[in-house]
Amino acid sequence: MEAISLQKAALTLLKNLGSSSRSTRERQR
Repeated sequence: MEAISLQKAALTLLKNLGSSSRSTRERQR
């Protein structure tokens, strides 16, 4: 089932984006 792998990849990407956005926000302060 490729769908499962795709979902995992999407979740990881979202997590990475969230962490990156948080770091950028902290740096801006």
